[in-house]
Amino acid sequence: MKQPDDPVIAAAPQFNGYKLGKGTSYRDTPLMSLSIRPANLFYRALLGSNAEVLPESGELFAFRLPHEKIRKQILSADPAQTISFSAVGVPAKIYPKVYHKVYQGAKGDPVLLKDLGDILGGGVYRMSYGELQSTLASQKIYTSPILPLPFYKALKAALIRDRVTVLPGSGKEPVKVSAISSPYAKALIKRAFSHPAEYGFKGAAHAKSLLDLTLYQVGALVVKSEDYRVFLDEEGKLLERHIGDPDAIRLINACGIRGIHVTPETGISNRTIMQQAFKTALAAAEKDIVIFPAVGMGVWAGDPGLYWRAFLDAVAMCAGPIEKIYVNPGHQPTPYGRYTGCKGEEFRTILSEYRARFKDDAAISANLAKITNLYDRKTDVVQLARLLKRSYPDKTVSLFNASDPDVTLGNHVGEYVNSLNGNCTTTEENYTALGTNGLCFETITGVHEDPSRVVSIKK
Repeated sequence: MKQPDDPVIAAAPQFNGYKLGKGTSYRDTPLMSLSIRPANLFYRALLGSNAEVLPESGELFAFRLPHEKIRKQILSADPAQTISFSAVGVPAKIYPKVYHKVYQGAKGDPVLLKDLGDILGGGVYRMSYGELQSTLASQKIYTSPILPLPFYKALKAALIRDRVTVLPGSGKEPVKVSAISSPYAKALIKRAFSHPAEYGFKGAAHAKSLLDLTLYQVGALVVKSEDYRVFLDEEGKLLERHIGDPDAIRLINACGIRGIHVTPETGISNRTIMQQAFKTALAAAEKDIVIFPAVGMGVWAGDPGLYWRAFLDAVAMCAGPIEKIYVNPGHQPTPYGRYTGCKGEEFRTILSEYRARFKDDAAISANLAKITNLYDRKTDVVQLARLLKRSYPDKTVSLFNASDPDVTLGNHVGEYVNSLNGNCTTTEENYTALGTNGLCFETITGVHEDPSRVVSIKK
């Protein structure tokens, strides 16, 4: 297979499972096994030493400070004021899930680090409050047209009033929208059934088709975007960043369907939902360059036949001025179905199928030609996004963050980022640990206070 000609793509490192310590005695240290992550250094510099719940707590990621206070501090500061942080001299621990020969001590015992700089290097990361203010203002929410915007806004308001942070249900037992039990949301559902037009539905049947979906399915119909900055370079070292560096990547937070194997059949198919999810993500990316990992085919074990075809359906229909679409389709072995045992190599076959099917359709063929398959390179998509933005600062570079519906529909960000799991390679958690994503709770960004930042994409 011909490799990309772009030297930036050629220079991007292979994905190594978010492992650090290259060139040190702590090589192959998983980012998620550190008791202090790059993002924690950032929060300490911005908010103080006791700002967030740390990994050793074993709790879901959360700030100890009220979100309103964090928002006010950032927005009220002089835009020229700066914060800076380094890993040098910071004590930390490594929690290896499995003993590794470079670690000293008994199997599973934490390794004490006097200086986190021994792993992350001596770089100093600098950021201005003006850049932070722009980050908060950059967040937007996009809904698929099959999710009426008035209903989405009402549901979000109800979930916030009910203090729902993590959506009810689980991957094994997803909860239907119509079965929500929290009081404000329950009252909303009852009224939506009796007054569907009030919430943007065409009638009772239309309302039922959506309210019969699970919360996880509806979560896949919502996409959030915001500016995102990465703290580490391609060597796993803290970046020596300077104020004004044009390095903001557009993070596209979207999700597959959690619990797809136990999702009941409804009037809206899972294929349609994922087509809409990818279509909405491409609309949020808007233009220029978009980068995708495998979505829904990792810990959620989604069917590549459903997901990749839904993705290619969306690309085929894309009308925006997107120039390049990079895909690293590598994923965990598929446990069932036609693609049992596949780890991403099936993407080439399915892409070839689509290119052959639409070879006589000039517009669709042109869209499919924008796709570069990075399976053979096994490219680290986070570092690829960073390097592309550095090389093309005037272009919009968007990176798909395979998130949880608790991020898109619920009220959380970086949920399990506090996991001290040496083998944890989930996208959302690692993106949050190595960049600014954790600051983008909707109640910190204030996105719902501005109607122009919550929109439905066109059909």
